[in-house]
Amino acid sequence: MLSSLSPKLIEELMILGLVIIPTTAEEISLIVKFTQTHKIDLAVLCGGHGQRGAAQTEGGILIDLQKMRNIIVNAQEKTVSVQGGTRWNDIYPILDAHNLAIVGGICSSVGVGGYTLGGGYGWLTGRHGLALDNLLAAEMILVSGEMVRASKDENEDLFWAIRGAGACFGIVTTFVFRTHAQENLCWLANFVFNGKGEEGGKGKVIKAAIKIINKVLLQNSNGDNACCMRWRLEKDMQEPSIHVMCFHNGSEEGGKEFFKGIMSEDLRDNLVSESMTMMKVGQSGMDTPHTLGMKQILKGASHMPPIRAKFFEDLWDEYLRFLRTSGYMFSYMLWEFHNMSQVLSVGQKETAFPNRGNYGNLMCAATWEPDDGEEMCEQWSRKISHTVREELERTKGEWGENLDEDSKTTVGEYTNYDGLGEGAKFLYGINYDRLVSIKRAYDPGNVFNKFVDLLAEADR
Repeated sequence: MLSSLSPKLIEELMILGLVIIPTTAEEISLIVKFTQTHKIDLAVLCGGHGQRGAAQTEGGILIDLQKMRNIIVNAQEKTVSVQGGTRWNDIYPILDAHNLAIVGGICSSVGVGGYTLGGGYGWLTGRHGLALDNLLAAEMILVSGEMVRASKDENEDLFWAIRGAGACFGIVTTFVFRTHAQENLCWLANFVFNGKGEEGGKGKVIKAAIKIINKVLLQNSNGDNACCMRWRLEKDMQEPSIHVMCFHNGSEEGGKEFFKGIMSEDLRDNLVSESMTMMKVGQSGMDTPHTLGMKQILKGASHMPPIRAKFFEDLWDEYLRFLRTSGYMFSYMLWEFHNMSQVLSVGQKETAFPNRGNYGNLMCAATWEPDDGEEMCEQWSRKISHTVREELERTKGEWGENLDEDSKTTVGEYTNYDGLGEGAKFLYGINYDRLVSIKRAYDPGNVFNKFVDLLAEADR
């Protein structure tokens, strides 16, 4: 159909832009070829959670993968093949029926594509590593329209590059993942502290939370424990609350024992804990909050243990100050902490992913109504990121010669959480030069530049 359009009609269509929803890899190939023939801007939408504008175009063509969500499980080989438009909440129930689990999104509505190609932290990261460490192969469309397969045995350089910078090299139509036997139940606790006027209560909660967070990061425990924390204003509340989620890949008794420091009665307003399947855990994460329709800037940073409770108390004070002075009350801060032993079992240069280190990740989400709040929110996001980075460097200095090699060379920020367009040299660190070389081989015209522009700094 596209090939039959007249040049004049193409020009008229591109004034407004066009969204195309393909159903096959062959259709995507034709669309990509068409955009290159007619020099039309190209963007790709997988799950729609991205903050870097990778799924946006003005007067171009947006390929929306929403109808490409087929899932095929090979229970005998413990693998699963999923199409590029799949979301994690599509996958979890299907794997659960086979007593299998996967390193997938804590936020289950996130798409598989951007999550995996940028890294992928999940509840099972402590035991099985990143999502991209469990990627066995990818079928993708290159800028030429060619359909290729990348794996450790096929197009090895491309396979290295897409594990960390995949959106810069083409459109992945199918992912093949390693899955893992998961017959035991897991334990998940949701803990919320609203304060109820208790003097110093939130300071006590922060101290207790930091104690268990340090425990998660420093005590391996087979990678079976993880923790998330979010600060945000809940519906119908006047002040933000502290929300902590504790995960244990094992029994309720084991979970309560590991996290007993945060379980005491005097620290919480509300606690729900239960044993459940990994599928239900995957559907119980910190999903999209009540901010749909608002504007948002994400910015990431990293924390290294031992984390100081006083530093987090100061962050809490800064968070409250921003809410009260800006009025942007739906801004929130979110952390995820996993034991990184399994992540660190893969070297910093073995994939393009540049943030292997004994770190926990911060995602700062400045959120405002559609008005003129962008400048203030951007400034605050940068301020928080800079403050956390200074603390990270201070903590690195404390480790001295005992700091592991990966933590020395890591960039200290999760690429998927950078919504402010940091340069590729910063975001990819020691892997940048090799990425540029591969980029020039597969996409010399820099068509796939919307996630991170790998070539913008290449000749400087």
